[in-house]
Amino acid sequence: MHFSLSFITFGLAAVQLAAALPRDYQQPSRRSSVGELNDVLVFDAPAFEDPTNTGNTIVQLQAYVSTPQISIAPFLASVGSFLNETIGLNIGSDLSLPASRLALFATFGLSGKDVSVDVSGCGNEATLQPTADGGMAIQNLSIGACGSSSTLGTVDLSDSRNINFTVFPSSSDGFGVISDIDDTVKVSHTLDKLQLAKATLLDNPVPVTNMPAVYSALAKSLNSPQFIYVSGSPFQLYPFLRDFIATTYADAKGPIMLQNLTTTDLSDLLNFAGACCRCSLSY
Repeated sequence: MHFSLSFITFGLAAVQLAAALPRDYQQPSRRSSVGELNDVLVFDAPAFEDPTNTGNTIVQLQAYVSTPQISIAPFLASVGSFLNETIGLNIGSDLSLPASRLALFATFGLSGKDVSVDVSGCGNEATLQPTADGGMAIQNLSIGACGSSSTLGTVDLSDSRNINFTVFPSSSDGFGVISDIDDTVKVSHTLDKLQLAKATLLDNPVPVTNMPAVYSALAKSLNSPQFIYVSGSPFQLYPFLRDFIATTYADAKGPIMLQNLTTTDLSDLLNFAGACCRCSLSY
């Protein structure tokens, strides 16, 4: 998905966001566990048979640890009339929906956080390498023998929060489906920035005509293949896209691969989005 915050860049050219453009992982100098005042998101994960230990499972875990989410509804209210007058984007008076979809953009990633998880039925607890400067940690980990069915993982925390994710194993033979999201399974209007902003922030997500039925048929005819979804969207839109796939493509659920995009200047998002219209994305 070629999405940027271009629809608010006009009024916020000087606004600073957290972190920086993705770079090679560097071990943080300090480490600590995820605390009660930290938010943590673990993405649904693909898993594969360990080539060096038949029967064991390797999972590609990705976690984001940040400051707590804050409501950006007051900010949206303050720029609403400006957006309408300059680019024709009417965000309306009920700001709960756009505020919720932009919520992760209002967080600051925390480095040096250890995220430990337990995956039901797999046998091994796993701890990711400490989060990097942008609050993200990504690592392939062996978690024991998980079998071939999707299973629920839980983040180990010292408080009462229950933060879950799903592991989707892929068999060593058979078929898999790798699918783009935008304008393939979801109507996104990627070639029209204004319509893209509306589809992403204001509208209820709409599937591409007949695609839920097509993917449901694929799931049956290919004997429950691994589905993996990809998009050029920044990871901050993950909750929105995950909910769409889970509810609209319930027979074809799978992990979602997004861009680990963070920036120190909002205008960088425009440049990145423009470049992505002319490039291939690697996962």
